[in-house]
Amino acid sequence: SMLPNLFKAHAGSVLCVRLIYFNPIFSNPLKVGSKKKKNMTIKEKLILESNKQNNEIILHREGIFYIAYEHSAWLFSVALHCFKVKKVYVKCVAQEVVSIGFPMVSLDKLAAGCEMTDEGGVMRLLVPACKQPQNNEFEQWKDMQQCAAPKEQQVAGNDDSSLLESKLDLLEKINVFPIECKTPVECMLFLIDIKNSYKALL
Repeated sequence: SMLPNLFKAHAGSVLCVRLIYFNPIFSNPLKVGSKKKKNMTIKEKLILESNKQNNEIILHREGIFYIAYEHSAWLFSVALHCFKVKKVYVKCVAQEVVSIGFPMVSLDKLAAGCEMTDEGGVMRLLVPACKQPQNNEFEQWKDMQQCAAPKEQQVAGNDDSSLLESKLDLLEKINVFPIECKTPVECMLFLIDIKNSYKALL
């Protein structure tokens, strides 16, 4: 009959279409109805910050870093881990803003014991009672930070110490990956993730 011959003639093209649709290495795979999520402005981030709980830390995903602003930056520093603080004057909100940043791959280690809620571009941490500071000294802490000159303004988390730590965490991520238990596709996806993370550090 003609049906088997027709299937043979088009089997290669059907397989090709399926591979193009599902292959994760293509830079622009087909995504039906997907839209890129709009990044929050600094004003929106500060509004979110002002409405959070006192024992809550809000982290914003920016590239391969998590950035905490204002009260969240202070709480992270005193309750979990102390990082270099960036303080800059932001014209659009007419105020000085403090922030800290660290590589995303370090989160599980730094936030051990915290309840975490992932909201896409925002990660919320609830600091356990045993780690919460007794007094809210955010304003005093902020006043102590030195404001950077305009030409020195940069994204928090990109200082040399954070860069070194991110590279070490990347090596640790490779070291603990159970390659012997993973499929070839999972290994390929892991390698792509590592490659992209490394390129972002250069």
